[in-house]
Parts: sequence; structure tokens; C-alpha cells
Amino acid sequence: MSKFMLVIFFLAFPLFANTTVGIPTVNMTETLKLMSEQNDNKYANFLLGVMYLNGDQEVKQDIRKAIEHFEKDADNLSYASYMLGLIAAKGYGKVAPDYNKAINYFIKSYKLYSAPDNKEVGPVALAAIGNIYLNNLQKPKEALEFLLQASELRSMPNVDFVIALIYYTSEAPLKNDNLAEYYLNKAYNNATVEERKYMDNYIEGKQTTSKEGACIEY
Repeated sequence: MSKFMLVIFFLAFPLFANTTVGIPTVNMTETLKLMSEQNDNKYANFLLGVMYLNGDQEVKQDIRKAIEHFEKDADNLSYASYMLGLIAAKGYGKVAPDYNKAINYFIKSYKLYSAPDNKEVGPVALAAIGNIYLNNLQKPKEALEFLLQASELRSMPNVDFVIALIYYTSEAPLKNDNLAEYYLNKAYNNATVEERKYMDNYIEGKQTTSKEGACIEY
């Protein structure tokens, strides 16, 4: 990946133009596995929350009931608080997004260190906070703080790629070409083939919107 290519691309596109940085997803399979190892029925409320949030053949989608069940496990699971943050950030039905509430839920998710799923979910919660500051509140400095913390805790090429974009496209004093190059290389070296293809296309101006598994997605 050459720095020259990035400079050419960002000269042609305005700050953060067409850069979708949404709420990242968590590996539910891994999280549920951790839960099952703890106690078969201990996290039943969380599982019911997922069922009501998504809706399936057994239950009709009911966001209110989903929230009620997630709240019951919010002190036991990072993922429960994460899901509450996700609901608040996205808004469902007639409920408008509440970014301050979402940030508080994500912080709780990250700080629930004793939870069995904290190592998996905590860094993603930090990245979600970074997304809100970047995309919804337009505060790249604050976004960078949380994205950097997430990057230190867990390898997430999509997060490192966005960090590189912030460093390259920001004005001084936030702009830092050396750090941008570092995080771009880190993202590229740890990325899957599909993620690398996305990054190459994005840098060359062929990819103008993000897709799942590349940049952080809702």
C-alpha cells in the first residue's frame, strides 16, 4: 500500500466523504459459546432479548421486550449492554436514536471486566463509541481516542483502516501522515483477502461505500 495512492485519493474526495463508519458487530457464536460454558440458563434473558429484537418463528419482533430482557442481563454480560447501546444508537420503530444513551451503554459494556464475554465485546464497544463521535457527532478527535483504545485491545483491521483515514484527512494538529501510514499498514497486514480488496478499491476511488467486513458497519 503506498502513501502516494492515499494522497491522490484524498485530494479527490472531501473529508470523510462516503466513508461509512457504523456500529461494529460482535461474533455472537463465540459469545454464546462463552455463555454456555458458564451456565446453561444463566443468560436466558439475553437470549430472549436477541429473539425479541430479531423476531423469528417463535416470537414476533418486540423492541420493548428485547430491551427489558437485555437490561436484566446488563450487569452480567458485556454483550447485553452492547445490544442496549446498539438499539439506542440506531433507533428502532418510532424511537429516535439517542447517542448519549448509546455511549453510556457502550462504556458500561467495556467496563464490565468480570463478564465472561468482556474480552470479545469490550473492544468492539469502544469502537462503537468512536463511530458515534466520528459519524454522528462529527468529532474526529474524540472518535480517534476511542478507536485507538479499541485497536490496542484487539486486532480489528477495519478500525485501524478508519484510524488511518482520520490521520490522513484531518487538519493540523490531528493530521499525522506517519501514524496514518502505520495504521494503514497494520490494517492491511492483518486484513483478510476480501478486506484488502476493499481497502485497495477505496484508496483508488473505486469503492465509495463500505461493506460488511471492511469498514465498521451498522
